[in-house]
Amino acid sequence: MLDVIPIEKPEGVECIIGQGNFSIFTVDDLALTLKTTVPGIEFGIAMNEAKPKLTRVEGNNEELKTSAAQACLSIGAG
Repeated sequence: MLDVIPIEKPEGVECIIGQGNFSIFTVDDLALTLKTTVPGIEFGIAMNEAKPKLTRVEGNNEELKTSAAQACLSIGAG
């Protein structure tokens, strides 16, 4: 059974949802890539982990980091 999870985000904000193989560096790697390839970007990234159950969050904008973390917690994958 699939559930539709609404993603709340500030107006005008783009949202990308993806999946990757586990690495504790995934969030840091994505953040570094965004910072170095898109000058002036503001972003928040979050990723759920299965063991231990936690949500990693990175970014340079607190509102976007909070939004990304809340979306991950709502989805609950990991």
